Amino acid sequence: MTRLVSRRTWQPLAHLAQELRDERTERKAVVAEVKRLRQQGVPALEPADVPEDADYLVLRGLRDEDGQAVPCEQWPAVAGAAVVVEAQWFTAEDADGNGDEGEDGNADHASTKAGGPGVVAESDGSVLRLSQVWICTDPAAAGLHYPRWSPYPATSRGTAPEPANQDDTDVVASAEAAREAAEAAAREERRRVLVNNKAWRSSTTVRRDWLRQFASRKAAPSGAEALIAAAVIGCQPSLDQTFTRRHSLLRQWRPAAADDPHPGWDSSACQRLIETAKTPKTTTMLTLAAVLAAWEDAATEWTWRKPSAWDSTVMHALTGWGYQASEVERLLIEPDADKDTDDTGHRDADLHTLGKKIVEDADGTDSDGVRDEEADEPEGDDVHTDPDPDTADADARVPVAE
Repeated sequence: MTRLVSRRTWQPLAHLAQELRDERTERKAVVAEVKRLRQQGVPALEPADVPEDADYLVLRGLRDEDGQAVPCEQWPAVAGAAVVVEAQWFTAEDADGNGDEGEDGNADHASTKAGGPGVVAESDGSVLRLSQVWICTDPAAAGLHYPRWSPYPATSRGTAPEPANQDDTDVVASAEAAREAAEAAAREERRRVLVNNKAWRSSTTVRRDWLRQFASRKAAPSGAEALIAAAVIGCQPSLDQTFTRRHSLLRQWRPAAADDPHPGWDSSACQRLIETAKTPKTTTMLTLAAVLAAWEDAATEWTWRKPSAWDSTVMHALTGWGYQASEVERLLIEPDADKDTDDTGHRDADLHTLGKKIVEDADGTDSDGVRDEEADEPEGDDVHTDPDPDTADADARVPVAE
């Protein structure tokens, strides 16, 4: 409760609550796995006992005085050897855990994983897996060093040969300072990636729940047609993916998907979905839901790390239509002054402008995001079609027989 109170001013409550639920799931799974390993005689560490710099203590990356790696079968006998249990989320497609990258996007770190009990939890298309990482809590005592940042690979991590003169002392000091700065920057970046990856997965659960309810609306909000045009005419790649999957996520959000016998490929399910739209207004809303579902289905942890202009446009639109974005989701719409522009700069600028315009236009809608002039529009057979202006004027000029 203390965390809820202290953070509620900058993080939407729904997102914070979901983060806490996900953390509880991970913590329970890790604690149970540590207990299981200890019963088998494995020196597994409790989460509170894991060193802050554990990334630089991984045995697979350490080297002995000859610069050689320690064979994995000898790890348990190394002085200070211990096991860290890590919880990682994967997409359903990568649930086997054999991806090229770890949770932080680092292929080297992913290679340190070994074993584990497999899938232990599932949440909105993602699965939680546990992995075991062998580390050495005291590399110096074990005669090992981590060569990645050290300019002196034959020495223990953090030490250097004795300088011969003052010039050498300055060089060594400068190299040591640079190494420490590089290590600190790398640790901070990986910490940021891990924290934001967890926050993104929690936000995905909240966002999909909101989108599921949003997709059931009967009227499209202001700016819907512009976003649809940008997606279709702008040839957004997410549409290609959703076409291949026959709008699988959209069909989970709409009632017509309930009787879908073949969720992957049955095109008749898409036709039944189309038939649920009875009016131009509901057809527009259905098309908007398809565009948003396509974007959502393609979104991953890389979306916050390298957001495209289209990602920014969609998040701008969602927030304009009432969605409360989490801190990590707002990275999609915050300007990045250091980001280099490429040949698509003009197109990206246009998409950013579109996203902001949708937010501005949304100010003229009611509390449900429905345009004021459409709020009272009837549906079904009672929908009124305006007469052709020219025909109306001509009829007005026809004299009435007395």
